[in-house]
Amino acid sequence: MLSQNGTVLEKSSFVVIWITIWFFYLSGTSMALTIANFFPRPKYSVFVGILIWLSSFGFFSYIMNKSPELETVFFMSMIPSGYLLSSINAVTHLEFLGTGATFSNLFYYSERDGITLSLGCAWIAALFGWLVFNALVLYLDAVMPGPYGLSKPW
Repeated sequence: MLSQNGTVLEKSSFVVIWITIWFFYLSGTSMALTIANFFPRPKYSVFVGILIWLSSFGFFSYIMNKSPELETVFFMSMIPSGYLLSSINAVTHLEFLGTGATFSNLFYYSERDGITLSLGCAWIAALFGWLVFNALVLYLDAVMPGPYGLSKPW
């Protein structure tokens, strides 16, 4: 619901929300590049990438409704759709509590308040997932370079 001055996230910091969206972009781009390395034709990689994206979003939505453990949500947040779900959960609950997502409560976690993973932990998970996806891209590019490259031993 909109506040009196028309803002959606009235108490949240613009920089925190921007960083949250930026981490989602980084994670999503890295996952797309990882999937693209497995297929020689772009149309196959786009189809499989969209299929993986939508199925993981549906699976993670199902898991989030079952009150998962903290470790499960952390590892889900390494995948872009899981990160999106957990970060939106944290931001909306912090906004509902009246504090908003700010740097001072970045690692606020309370199962009682409905926050399944703190926003700071979701950021860490997204960065860790970004590192894993980029390492996979570098490895796959060296091992399976495509029709014009030479494969290198790892």
